[in-house]
Amino acid sequence: MDQNRHEAIAKWERRWLALSGLLALLFVLLIAYSLAIEGGHIAQRSGRASPEELTSHELFQDPGVRAMGPNRFQVTMVAQAFSFDPAEIVLPQGAEVTFFVASKDVLHGYQLQNTGVNVELIPGEIASFRATFDKLGEFRVTCNEYCGIGHHNMLGKVTVLPASQYAQYQRAEVSAQAAGAEDALGESVYTANCSACHQASGQG
Repeated sequence: MDQNRHEAIAKWERRWLALSGLLALLFVLLIAYSLAIEGGHIAQRSGRASPEELTSHELFQDPGVRAMGPNRFQVTMVAQAFSFDPAEIVLPQGAEVTFFVASKDVLHGYQLQNTGVNVELIPGEIASFRATFDKLGEFRVTCNEYCGIGHHNMLGKVTVLPASQYAQYQRAEVSAQAAGAEDALGESVYTANCSACHQASGQG
Protein backbone atom coordinates (compact mmCIF):
# COMPACT_ATOMS: atom_id res chain seq x y z
CA MET A 1 0.00 0.00 0.00
CA ASP A 2 1.51 3.36 -1.00
CA GLN A 3 2.04 6.13 1.53
CA ASN A 4 -0.68 8.42 0.15
CA ARG A 5 -3.37 5.72 0.37
CA HIS A 6 -2.27 4.83 3.89
CA GLU A 7 -2.53 8.48 4.98
CA ALA A 8 -5.99 8.81 3.39
CA ILE A 9 -7.25 5.74 5.27
CA ALA A 10 -5.72 6.98 8.52
CA LYS A 11 -7.40 10.37 8.03
CA TRP A 12 -10.83 8.74 7.64
CA GLU A 13 -10.20 6.52 10.67
CA ARG A 14 -9.44 9.59 12.78
CA ARG A 15 -12.63 11.25 11.55
CA TRP A 16 -14.77 8.24 12.44
CA LEU A 17 -13.10 7.92 15.83
CA ALA A 18 -13.74 11.61 16.51
CA LEU A 19 -17.38 11.27 15.45
CA SER A 20 -17.81 8.20 17.69
CA GLY A 21 -16.30 10.07 20.61
CA LEU A 22 -18.61 13.05 20.06
CA LEU A 23 -21.66 10.76 19.91
CA ALA A 24 -20.62 9.00 23.12
CA LEU A 25 -20.15 12.38 24.82
CA LEU A 26 -23.56 13.51 23.53
CA PHE A 27 -25.22 10.39 24.97
CA VAL A 28 -23.60 10.97 28.37
CA LEU A 29 -24.72 14.62 28.38
CA LEU A 30 -28.29 13.67 27.43
CA ILE A 31 -28.45 11.06 30.19
CA ALA A 32 -27.11 13.56 32.72
CA TYR A 33 -29.66 16.15 31.57
CA SER A 34 -32.51 13.65 31.84
CA LEU A 35 -31.50 12.64 35.36
CA ALA A 36 -31.07 16.26 36.47
CA ILE A 37 -34.23 17.72 34.92
CA GLU A 38 -36.72 14.87 34.56
CA GLY A 39 -35.49 12.34 37.07
CA GLY A 40 -34.99 9.75 34.36
CA HIS A 41 -38.18 7.94 35.42
CA ILE A 42 -36.25 6.27 38.21
CA ALA A 43 -38.49 5.59 41.18
CA GLN A 44 -37.36 7.32 44.35
CA ARG A 45 -38.74 5.21 47.20
CA SER A 46 -38.44 6.33 50.79
CA GLY A 47 -40.61 3.46 52.00
CA ARG A 48 -43.69 1.41 51.30
CA ALA A 49 -46.94 1.52 53.26
CA SER A 50 -49.09 -1.52 53.96
CA PRO A 51 -51.90 -1.96 51.38
CA GLU A 52 -54.54 -1.64 54.12
CA GLU A 53 -53.04 1.60 55.40
CA LEU A 54 -52.76 3.01 51.90
CA THR A 55 -56.27 2.17 50.70
CA SER A 56 -57.78 3.52 53.93
CA HIS A 57 -56.31 6.95 53.15
CA GLU A 58 -58.89 9.66 52.47
CA LEU A 59 -57.84 9.75 48.81
CA PHE A 60 -59.34 6.28 48.34
CA GLN A 61 -62.33 6.54 50.69
CA ASP A 62 -64.69 7.33 47.83
CA PRO A 63 -63.10 6.02 44.61
CA GLY A 64 -64.38 7.48 41.38
CA VAL A 65 -64.23 10.49 39.07
CA ARG A 66 -63.87 14.06 40.34
CA ALA A 67 -63.96 17.21 38.21
CA MET A 68 -60.90 19.36 38.94
CA GLY A 69 -61.48 22.10 36.35
CA PRO A 70 -62.65 22.65 32.77
CA ASN A 71 -62.30 19.22 31.16
CA ARG A 72 -59.79 18.16 33.83
CA PHE A 73 -60.55 15.19 36.05
CA GLN A 74 -59.07 13.08 38.81
CA VAL A 75 -59.78 9.36 38.99
CA THR A 76 -59.08 7.40 42.16
CA MET A 77 -59.34 3.64 41.93
CA VAL A 78 -58.67 0.59 44.10
CA ALA A 79 -57.65 -2.74 42.59
CA GLN A 80 -58.34 -5.96 44.47
CA ALA A 81 -58.85 -9.61 43.61
CA PHE A 82 -60.65 -9.70 41.21
CA SER A 83 -62.10 -6.28 40.46
CA PHE A 84 -61.46 -2.59 40.03
CA ASP A 85 -63.39 -0.07 42.14
CA PRO A 86 -64.94 1.61 40.25
CA ALA A 87 -65.08 -0.94 37.44
CA GLU A 88 -66.50 1.57 34.96
CA ILE A 89 -65.81 5.26 34.55
CA VAL A 90 -67.39 7.74 32.13
CA LEU A 91 -65.56 10.78 30.77
CA PRO A 92 -66.20 13.52 28.19
CA GLN A 93 -64.24 13.66 24.96
CA GLY A 94 -60.96 15.51 25.37
CA ALA A 95 -60.80 14.89 29.11
CA GLU A 96 -57.38 15.30 30.70
CA VAL A 97 -57.28 12.80 33.54
CA THR A 98 -54.88 12.18 36.40
CA PHE A 99 -55.20 8.65 37.79
CA PHE A 100 -54.35 7.53 41.32
CA VAL A 101 -54.59 3.75 41.58
CA ALA A 102 -53.65 1.48 44.49
CA SER A 103 -53.73 -2.27 45.03
CA LYS A 104 -55.52 -3.57 48.12
CA ASP A 105 -53.90 -7.00 48.18
CA VAL A 106 -51.52 -8.42 45.55
CA LEU A 107 -49.71 -7.31 42.40
CA HIS A 108 -52.14 -6.17 39.69
CA GLY A 109 -51.92 -4.41 36.34
CA TYR A 110 -53.95 -1.63 34.73
CA GLN A 111 -53.90 -1.79 30.94
CA LEU A 112 -56.24 0.41 28.91
CA GLN A 113 -57.08 -0.95 25.47
CA ASN A 114 -55.80 1.00 22.42
CA THR A 115 -53.92 3.55 24.53
CA GLY A 116 -50.43 3.85 25.93
CA VAL A 117 -51.66 3.23 29.49
CA ASN A 118 -50.08 0.09 30.95
CA VAL A 119 -49.23 0.38 34.64
CA GLU A 120 -48.08 -2.09 37.28
CA LEU A 121 -49.96 -1.78 40.58
CA ILE A 122 -47.66 -2.68 43.47
CA PRO A 123 -49.21 -3.25 46.92
CA GLY A 124 -48.29 -0.42 49.27
CA GLU A 125 -47.61 2.08 46.48
CA ILE A 126 -49.78 4.58 44.60
CA ALA A 127 -49.55 4.47 40.82
CA SER A 128 -50.06 7.97 39.40
CA PHE A 129 -50.29 8.63 35.68
CA ARG A 130 -52.01 10.93 33.20
CA ALA A 131 -54.03 10.28 30.06
CA THR A 132 -56.01 12.38 27.59
CA PHE A 133 -59.11 10.84 26.01
CA ASP A 134 -59.66 12.35 22.57
CA LYS A 135 -61.32 9.33 20.95
CA LEU A 136 -64.97 8.45 21.53
CA GLY A 137 -65.99 4.93 22.45
CA GLU A 138 -65.53 2.22 25.04
CA PHE A 139 -62.07 1.13 26.12
CA ARG A 140 -61.61 -2.13 27.98
CA VAL A 141 -59.47 -2.23 31.10
CA THR A 142 -57.67 -5.47 31.94
CA CYS A 143 -55.43 -6.64 34.74
CA ASN A 144 -52.37 -7.97 32.92
CA GLU A 145 -50.56 -9.26 36.01
CA TYR A 146 -51.63 -12.73 37.17
CA CYS A 147 -53.35 -12.21 40.52
CA GLY A 148 -55.10 -15.52 41.23
CA ILE A 149 -57.69 -17.97 40.01
CA GLY A 150 -60.17 -15.24 39.02
CA HIS A 151 -57.59 -13.12 37.19
CA HIS A 152 -59.37 -13.45 33.84
CA ASN A 153 -62.50 -11.84 35.33
CA MET A 154 -60.68 -8.69 36.45
CA LEU A 155 -61.99 -6.28 33.84
CA GLY A 156 -63.14 -2.69 33.68
CA LYS A 157 -64.26 -0.11 31.17
CA VAL A 158 -63.70 3.54 30.31
CA THR A 159 -66.46 5.15 28.25
CA VAL A 160 -65.75 8.42 26.44
CA LEU A 161 -68.84 10.43 25.44
CA PRO A 162 -69.42 13.59 23.39
CA ALA A 163 -69.66 16.67 25.61
CA SER A 164 -73.45 17.03 25.17
CA GLN A 165 -74.08 13.37 25.97
CA TYR A 166 -71.76 13.55 28.97
CA ALA A 167 -73.76 16.50 30.34
CA GLN A 168 -76.92 14.36 30.14
CA TYR A 169 -75.09 11.53 31.89
CA GLN A 170 -74.02 13.89 34.69
CA ARG A 171 -77.59 15.11 35.23
CA ALA A 172 -78.82 11.52 35.43
CA GLU A 173 -76.08 10.69 37.95
CA VAL A 174 -77.01 13.66 40.14
CA SER A 175 -80.67 12.59 40.11
CA ALA A 176 -79.73 9.01 40.99
CA GLN A 177 -77.52 10.17 43.86
CA ALA A 178 -80.29 12.42 45.19
CA ALA A 179 -82.76 9.52 45.07
CA GLY A 180 -80.25 7.31 46.86
CA ALA A 181 -79.77 9.93 49.58
CA GLU A 182 -83.55 10.15 50.08
CA ASP A 183 -83.77 6.36 50.33
CA ALA A 184 -81.00 6.33 52.93
CA LEU A 185 -82.72 9.08 54.92
CA GLY A 186 -86.03 7.20 54.83
CA GLU A 187 -84.32 4.01 55.98
CA SER A 188 -82.67 5.80 58.91
CA VAL A 189 -86.00 7.37 59.97
CA TYR A 190 -87.75 4.00 59.72
CA THR A 191 -85.02 2.26 61.71
CA ALA A 192 -85.03 4.90 64.45
CA ASN A 193 -88.78 5.43 64.82
CA CYS A 194 -90.90 2.81 63.09
CA SER A 195 -89.22 -0.59 63.00
CA ALA A 196 -90.17 -1.42 66.59
CA CYS A 197 -93.86 -1.52 65.63
CA HIS A 198 -94.03 -1.72 61.84
CA GLN A 199 -92.35 -4.38 59.73
CA ALA A 200 -90.78 -3.53 56.39
CA SER A 201 -93.26 -5.90 54.71
CA GLY A 202 -96.13 -3.63 55.79
CA GLN A 203 -97.36 -5.76 58.68
CA GLY A 204 -97.89 -4.34 62.16
